Amino acid sequence: MIFSADLFCQTRSYAEREGLGFTPARLPVSRLSILYSETPTQIAHTIYDPVFCLVLSGEKHADFHGVPAIFAEGHGLVVSLDLPATSWITKASPDTPYLAIAVELEMPVLRELARDLPDEGEEQPVSALTSAPVSDALLNVMTRLVSLLERPSDREALVPLYMRELHYLLLTSPQGAMLRRMARADSQAGRIADIVAHLRANIGEPMRVEDLARQAAMSTTVFHQRFKEITGMTPVQLLKQLRLLEAQRALRARHGNVTQIALRVGYESPSQFSRDYSRMFGLTPRAERMGQDVSMKASKRSSSTPPERVSRQSVQTLRRAVTPP
Repeated sequence: MIFSADLFCQTRSYAEREGLGFTPARLPVSRLSILYSETPTQIAHTIYDPVFCLVLSGEKHADFHGVPAIFAEGHGLVVSLDLPATSWITKASPDTPYLAIAVELEMPVLRELARDLPDEGEEQPVSALTSAPVSDALLNVMTRLVSLLERPSDREALVPLYMRELHYLLLTSPQGAMLRRMARADSQAGRIADIVAHLRANIGEPMRVEDLARQAAMSTTVFHQRFKEITGMTPVQLLKQLRLLEAQRALRARHGNVTQIALRVGYESPSQFSRDYSRMFGLTPRAERMGQDVSMKASKRSSSTPPERVSRQSVQTLRRAVTPP
């Protein structure tokens, strides 16, 4: 039995007609994406923007720096800030494809809506990554957003209203704890979110943790602790992953030679860049640029075997951690 059969049929029909795949593509409804695949995929590296993802069928696994996540049918997954991850589709077939709808979240909208919500404080740690069965209200607004793909004359008036409603429902949902904290610009979580956005926007600039802590109005010790609690990694680890992911994008697009790209993303030593790149992606930057990416070629073949570095035990841990009973 397919979750939300009407929305599934409507979304699948659009995806097939437009030739959509398992990577996000620009759609007529701003910030809305449909992801579609009839086969499992191999591992891929990406950066998740703050996003809400509703899975209509199939299943995808992801690893956020050692924290596993499951994009499961009928569930909504919230990623509250920019986070690097690896992901791979595990369940997909022509009869039951992997089909998901994603909406990029807007911090200005969240912060405007959060002004009228009570301040909960920041005593208890909460995760930037949560998954739960989708509520009827969220399913309803997502259905209305998808319907606007076929109603161009209504988009200008209704997209802002539906997007605002979606942001409000997420903020006030059980999954919204981290969103509520980050939506308050004066909170520690909000300042960490701003720092992460700053790192991503200034990826090639020299960065010192002391300067970032000062920008966040925290001591270096507190900043380091809160940053790792929220993102799952240190500022240096996050910046390295952001730089390498941007380098991968530039290499595949051939936007310069290896040395030029290494310097552009903030590396002072091309040899260190090559070592870090090979360690993260399993091939040299030169091979990537020349189109010898074995993992990308393999992704065209069907495979349901998840990468060994994400154990079955860790996946079970995530089910307990982010999926309510």
